[in-house]
Amino acid sequence: MDCVFNLAIPKSTKEHVIIRPSGKTFITGIASSYSMTYPKEFLSGILSETDYQNVISDINESIMSFWPCCYCFSFGYGCALCTLGLSFIAPYICISDAKDYLLARVQHWNRTYLAQKGITLSIKFACSTSWVRPKTEPRFIALLRCRQVGRKLHRASESH
Repeated sequence: MDCVFNLAIPKSTKEHVIIRPSGKTFITGIASSYSMTYPKEFLSGILSETDYQNVISDINESIMSFWPCCYCFSFGYGCALCTLGLSFIAPYICISDAKDYLLARVQHWNRTYLAQKGITLSIKFACSTSWVRPKTEPRFIALLRCRQVGRKLHRASESH
């Protein structure tokens, strides 16, 4: 079912990068993990690939620390018909804790590290799926790009 619900995730563009879920998605939309693929065209020069990997890895680990075990999922989905969906309460309790901790970790990264880089992460939920959306502060990025161009020009003038 994930492949059907993941159709609701918007496509990445140059202005808007979408970090797609890479693991199982629960009916509430939270995914067990998000893609570790570095969006080079969007984050190059702003956030290093190592820093990106560290942030997403921490976010994924925060989810997995509360993610229900396979028995809990099996019970939730397997007994859904005969319990009229009440069996989903068991995995939902774990999933809601995972979601709370995920949002807390994203806010932690935004406050302590990413804001200094001009980036904020947000988790978007829609139709039984979710994705991570990094957003850049345009003024900060423009200043950063000017500095990079200035460095390249300085190196080029030194080499001649």
